[in-house]
Amino acid sequence: MKEKEIKKLTLEEYQQKYNRKVTVKQAKSFLTIVLALVAILLIYFLAKIVIKIFELHQIAGYVSLALAILIFIFLFVVPVVKIFSYDSFITTVNRSNIKNAKISNQRLRKNLANKIIEFSNVTDNIGWYNQTRVDALTIAMNSKDNEAIKAALSDIYKNDISKGSNRLILDKSIKVGILTAVSQSQNLDTIIISLYELDLIKNIIYMYGYRPSESQLAKIYMAVLRNALIAYGVQSLSANATGLLGKAAESIPLLGSAISTIIGSASQGLINGLLTVIVGFQTKKYLKEQFKLQELLDTIEEDEKSEAEIMDEVKTSIINETKKLKKQAKSNS
Repeated sequence: MKEKEIKKLTLEEYQQKYNRKVTVKQAKSFLTIVLALVAILLIYFLAKIVIKIFELHQIAGYVSLALAILIFIFLFVVPVVKIFSYDSFITTVNRSNIKNAKISNQRLRKNLANKIIEFSNVTDNIGWYNQTRVDALTIAMNSKDNEAIKAALSDIYKNDISKGSNRLILDKSIKVGILTAVSQSQNLDTIIISLYELDLIKNIIYMYGYRPSESQLAKIYMAVLRNALIAYGVQSLSANATGLLGKAAESIPLLGSAISTIIGSASQGLINGLLTVIVGFQTKKYLKEQFKLQELLDTIEEDEKSEAEIMDEVKTSIINETKKLKKQAKSNS
């Protein structure tokens, strides 16, 4: 079955359909605000737990404070820094930067291909990549065929990496569900779902080898913030539901309270696990969108000379002509 051809667009059609209304500067500002909110939320709930431990035992309180600082650094700051160490495809373009965007995207594709080939060669087959697909990518790289590299990468992303990231999402979501089901603490639930989802985002980006745009990352971290607040609220709702179930189960000797507690905990875990699945697939969606857009961008034929090139020519011509006129004026005088 032949793969569906990518419809060719003019630059104007591409800009109208895919260019974001938000500027890069605005997206970065929004992302900074969202990350600051996530950081404040984590610090707040970690501090609440530390204060409670201090009330029970001073030495244990100091130990928990040190542990909370390490958790914040290694499970929030480090993953965020790692994410920003990855490159992103340039998919918001105009006439002046489309040529450079294509060159940058081509360079990133080659880097991704080299990393996949290198990883496949240095590891004993751990099931990440199909060897036939890696061989096709290697042949494309050796022949320096950009279209073949793009096609081979697309094949690996659609099959091997997509399946691998699905397994990762499943694993993290189940862990979040189980841990929040047994924690029985609003503060701990909020911290667990925040840290696990941040780690999930980082690991998915690691598998793909590139990151979403700033505006997309802001939306992903907004989802983490939303889920953390939902996890905090779910505990209260679950407690009310558990109380009602407890009354309804009073007629069952000995088992009544146990049944209501199990149902309450299971509902918390289920909701938090499903919310984590949503964050994982949102991250995947944006990464897939970035790859699709950079493929589409390659089909656009830019003008023979870009706006920036013509401006440079105008500037050079004006400067040179001005110099000539000044020399003529001096020689005539």
